Amino acid sequence: MESEAFHVRTLFYQGSYTSCVQTAEAAPSASSKYYAARALIALGQPQKAHVMLQGDSSASAKAIKTLAGYTGKRIDGATAIATLEELVDSSDPESECLCRAISGTLLSAEGETNEALIVLAAGADAKDQECIALQVQILLHMDRVDLARKVYEASKLWAEDSLLIQLCEAWIGLRTGGEANQAAYYVYDEIAQLPSANNVAVLNGKAIAQAAMGHLPEAESGLIEATQLDARHGTTIANTAALAALAGRAAASDEAFAQLASVAPQHPLVIDLAHKSALFDEYASRYSVAA
Repeated sequence: MESEAFHVRTLFYQGSYTSCVQTAEAAPSASSKYYAARALIALGQPQKAHVMLQGDSSASAKAIKTLAGYTGKRIDGATAIATLEELVDSSDPESECLCRAISGTLLSAEGETNEALIVLAAGADAKDQECIALQVQILLHMDRVDLARKVYEASKLWAEDSLLIQLCEAWIGLRTGGEANQAAYYVYDEIAQLPSANNVAVLNGKAIAQAAMGHLPEAESGLIEATQLDARHGTTIANTAALAALAGRAAASDEAFAQLASVAPQHPLVIDLAHKSALFDEYASRYSVAA
């Protein structure tokens, strides 16, 4: 049973969410069910995740159902954060790290990054790899590559072969650039050899690394393959727009961005460009051209 649970966890970490759900349903256990429910949330099916955990009153289930409610816009951010804070304080040791990981995820989503890092720190101290990976992601988002690398280097001492820790290396590598892009590519390429790992997340990771190394045709091939798997995946469309811009194909880039704004209006790229456009208009309005 432990081998099945390990397989389900690996599928979840590598982004093979559909396979994660299917495998968990074939070999049900509490641990597998929690990964499957979170996979359903990642697939945009929070209500199904809530139904899957119906009747489960454990702290882990409550935390995941809170995440589902937040993702499905049935629970506001403040309520969700307060619920998870209570769960972190009252949960048993077995559930605490999962509650911290979900709490850190929601705090970060609500823009409370410092609070998220504080919540995740205790989980990282307990050598919980999800809390460590989330720490690295948040620090990279804050442009603190130095601190992200410090967290990664410390965890590599005892979990070098862990899939999540290897992904941390790839994320840091892509943010660092240079020769580190090659190392990031090797991480994604190795993950792609795992069973059921030919998924949108891994294909996007490989494509980003290839583009960073200047291998644009190879990157484009990977994104085409990712699009064939899911034509409405926001990150794939965003990367397609960015790659077209890098290749000097302005019209193709604009077309991909228009599709992104339609399919995923809340995607960070759409929001960021809208914010920058508004700032430009604001500052431009302060100047006038002399007649």
